[in-house]
Amino acid sequence: MGDRPGAALRDYLSEQCGIVIRLTAAGLGDAEVVHDTRIALRRLRSTLRTFARVIDPDQAGPLEQEARWLTGVLGEIRDPDVLAERFADHADREPGLDAGEVAPVLAELDDRRQQARRSAAEALASRRYAELRAELERWRDDPPIRVEGVSAGDLVDLVRRAGRTQKKRVRSAAKDDADDEALHRVRKAAKRHRYALELEDRLPIHRSSKKRKKHRRRARRSRKLHQRLGRHQDAVVATQFLEARSDNSTEPAAVRRRLLDRERAIADETRLP
Repeated sequence: MGDRPGAALRDYLSEQCGIVIRLTAAGLGDAEVVHDTRIALRRLRSTLRTFARVIDPDQAGPLEQEARWLTGVLGEIRDPDVLAERFADHADREPGLDAGEVAPVLAELDDRRQQARRSAAEALASRRYAELRAELERWRDDPPIRVEGVSAGDLVDLVRRAGRTQKKRVRSAAKDDADDEALHRVRKAAKRHRYALELEDRLPIHRSSKKRKKHRRRARRSRKLHQRLGRHQDAVVATQFLEARSDNSTEPAAVRRRLLDRERAIADETRLP
């Protein structure tokens, strides 16, 4: 019974490692597989950081670094998918745009996606990934966390610390009329708090009805903030992609300007409320 808080953390880490192993073994031909693998990697990395005090740092550091590498490899596939979905949606919804006009942009994104898939396949066949997979298997089977003397309260304290970091970054961003980078930092803090609250749900804690409601409100606020600023970040990435395209690009300049106007509007709409 005394190990139950540690077991909850161990199980959560083990689960994320198992998801990454299973999904990468299935290949990366499906966009949802790529998306789900990235989410598991994010949960893994976030948990390693939030609960660093009770995890062996000599082992967590190298795993987090390699998980970040794999996240980046998969991001090269996912990013063109997200951009293509956005631009195709704009073509369907925005007056003055149609699918034919954005087709050159979509074709370029498809080329990028195919190249990224080839690069990812090479990465998964590499020695580097083989070593990462072996490490993931080890963590799946026996995550090296320090459970002796760790109570549920100790883990909840770390969750609350993540929540305080989120609040601090929100206040700072709101006060300073934050730029996109500051909002990106808020988003990452909200993501970390959101995932930490997921783990808190698994801890053997008795809560009164009032405390359960408060916990649900925390989780809802972090989820909504994470999602809102995720949409903001997507718009920022799309804007940067479009701004980097020269006037010699294959789509008409007027089409690019209309796409840019829409993405800039979305970025403005999804800043901090």
